[in-house]
Amino acid sequence: MTDARKRPTALNRPAKKRKRASGLLVPPREPGFTEEGFLWIRLTLAVLRLNGGLVAAGDRITKGLGLTSARWQILAVPAQEDATVAQIARMQGLQRQSVWRIVNLLLAEGMIEFVDNPDHRRAKLVRLTSLGAEKHSLLLSREVAWANSIDGAVTTQELSRMIDVLLVLLDHVEARIGEP
Repeated sequence: MTDARKRPTALNRPAKKRKRASGLLVPPREPGFTEEGFLWIRLTLAVLRLNGGLVAAGDRITKGLGLTSARWQILAVPAQEDATVAQIARMQGLQRQSVWRIVNLLLAEGMIEFVDNPDHRRAKLVRLTSLGAEKHSLLLSREVAWANSIDGAVTTQELSRMIDVLLVLLDHVEARIGEP
């Protein structure tokens, strides 16, 4: 077996041999962009396309369980710890109103419940019910199979580095929310 560092992956193959996502929009290079600025726009478009693919994959994973990617994203937080709607929104990078809409659907379907919050009189905590925990457990087994399908596409070192870079970029974007 070859050394893991030498194993060809999507990131260490020469650019002309990399398989490209078909139809990825590459904007024209407008005057005034720095090299970093232009690449930032290209990365943004690729991440938006990736997000669409992840949502579609999530919808396939949740199929037959009465859930969607959006509902799964909300269930994932109280599966780890009870949280308020505002905390769920912050953890998942969502608007509070959209979280409320999904929380109300999950509540009506018996997958979550509200419990008293010892830290706040009015802001109740969202907790999984036994039905919600059962659905989440089924999702987790499907998620494991899906996540492990990445084997060989990139190395663990490349994935770790991507996470680090994405977190830096997330900090950059969140620090500028509200700027034009």
